[in-house]
Amino acid sequence: MKAKFTPGPWLVQPGFLTVYTMSNGESGTTNAVASVCQESTSSGSSQTREDAEANANLIAAAPELYEALAELREWYTDIMGMPAHKANAALAKANG
Repeated sequence: MKAKFTPGPWLVQPGFLTVYTMSNGESGTTNAVASVCQESTSSGSSQTREDAEANANLIAAAPELYEALAELREWYTDIMGMPAHKANAALAKANG
């Protein structure tokens, strides 16, 4: 299964809430992949800066997490002889 998302690695610049990917290898240019919002809700609760940074880091890890889960799914299926339903569902969700 070929991933449909922007290839990694993705990174978060310290102090910012934007997830970037490196492009053009040696030139060092970056492209934004996602921006994480930190805002108050209508109920008055708000997301802390720490929560927003954690969300950005989780998003930045997505390509590596996808690849690791795909590899573990293959291993599980080979060893156990049965499909890894939750892994299949998560990978299908990531693929849209």
